[in-house]
Amino acid sequence: MEFKVYQKELELQSRGWVPTFHDVSREVIEIVAASGVKNGTVTIASHHTTCSVMIQECSHDVDSFDLEYLQHDLLDIMRKMIPDFADEGQYRHPGPIHLKFGRHVNEPGDFTSMNTDGHLRSVFFGRSEVMTIKDGVLDGGEFAHIYFVDWDHVRARHRQLNITVMGTADDVGDRKYNGGETINTLRKYTDEEKADEPAKEGEEPKEKKPENDTHPLWQKNAADCTEEEYKEFYQKVFSDYREPLFHLHLNADYPLNFKGILFFPKLRENYENLEGKIKLYYNQVFVADNIKEVIPEYLLMLRGVLDCPELPLNVSRSYLQNSAYVSKVSTYI
Repeated sequence: MEFKVYQKELELQSRGWVPTFHDVSREVIEIVAASGVKNGTVTIASHHTTCSVMIQECSHDVDSFDLEYLQHDLLDIMRKMIPDFADEGQYRHPGPIHLKFGRHVNEPGDFTSMNTDGHLRSVFFGRSEVMTIKDGVLDGGEFAHIYFVDWDHVRARHRQLNITVMGTADDVGDRKYNGGETINTLRKYTDEEKADEPAKEGEEPKEKKPENDTHPLWQKNAADCTEEEYKEFYQKVFSDYREPLFHLHLNADYPLNFKGILFFPKLRENYENLEGKIKLYYNQVFVADNIKEVIPEYLLMLRGVLDCPELPLNVSRSYLQNSAYVSKVSTYI
């Protein structure tokens, strides 16, 4: 599979007096087609520090400022966050040394450096965007347009936009992850987080359920627990429908005193971002939802529960970070 790189520069002219939004969608599409890249990415990057690249829906309607309605709405919000540079001393930048540098590089006057608002807006938006190319077509959805935004409205300026296409002319096969199955990322409440069901009109309130299991799995001997129990416990506590790769049932009594179960989650792909979670209990009483300090840094993907009766019932983050007991637990694990 041959890897190709194709690069072009777009030359643009901004008008000044008001930020300019250049719609460069057609040009980028033509460059992608000319590149010969069938599958890959295209990077659209500004050469300037007062400019941004934005991928957004075309608003179609244009006002008397020659701005699309959505663009002007965006500009109104940016002006509230970062007001137009209207008065000398409004911002710290530019200072006297920078103004002197401007004269050194033959700027026509100090006024050309009064574009601090443009620099700050560029920082917020970023100077580049990356889009995917699939089967030779730029994947922008049905409504996306590519805009080069020049926030510097001090004067009319000549601008440059860099387009870099990278990828291959070959097919990449089936793109569907996991057969195209829809992934459910909606948050699921644990039993501890679920509120009691309110009583209906005319009914007696139901007896409140205990917040903590009176016979938790981690208090049992490992020999008395089945693989099915471990699986159900993991899926219930961590709202993960996948089975864990394997587990460790901990029962330390000397010199430390704690019990727990740690699970190694199963990853579907090498780069899956899976954050661990360790729930802390004190004699079966729930204390904290995520205590990472008890886990070595190279095992932060672990999930599990630890019951540590030697910890105080009310623990702070600073206590956990400096506790010798916590350090020993981490070493034990």
